[in-house]
Amino acid sequence: MGKMMYGMTLKKMKMHVSTQTRGTLRRLEPRDVSICWGWCWYPRGKVYRYYVAEPYSLELSDGRRILLKPGMLTDGATCAPDLGDSYLYHDKLYYTHTFEDDIPCSREEADAVMEAVLRREGRTVYASIFSFFSWLNPFYVFSSAWKSAKEMGLQYHQDY
Repeated sequence: MGKMMYGMTLKKMKMHVSTQTRGTLRRLEPRDVSICWGWCWYPRGKVYRYYVAEPYSLELSDGRRILLKPGMLTDGATCAPDLGDSYLYHDKLYYTHTFEDDIPCSREEADAVMEAVLRREGRTVYASIFSFFSWLNPFYVFSSAWKSAKEMGLQYHQDY
């Protein structure tokens, strides 16, 4: 059982990164946005800023994997600086709700992956802040994002 916090039980889900391969991320150019208007901009203010140019991969200690294929669009980190790679894996899991090989992923697992990558990258302060807000889920921000991202689906740059 987890510890009590604000009258709720906090169950801490721990993930550990086994291996990580860093690919290449590129910023979308204005021509990309104008050419692929429907791909790079969505209602509700969704504007993509980057795309994966060379693949990224991550394997967790339990064997589950996440692969980021070339062309995957991302809006960057939400309400935080675009540091490291954690938000890329988090975006993929939020959009697909699955790890590789169609292994289901819960919101809590996706958030735990982001925290694990942040910690692996040495961003422990960001990891702690993210973990707390993910658990607190103020105004159901994380739950709403989980649902709307899945409805939108993972998007790719038109050239891929």
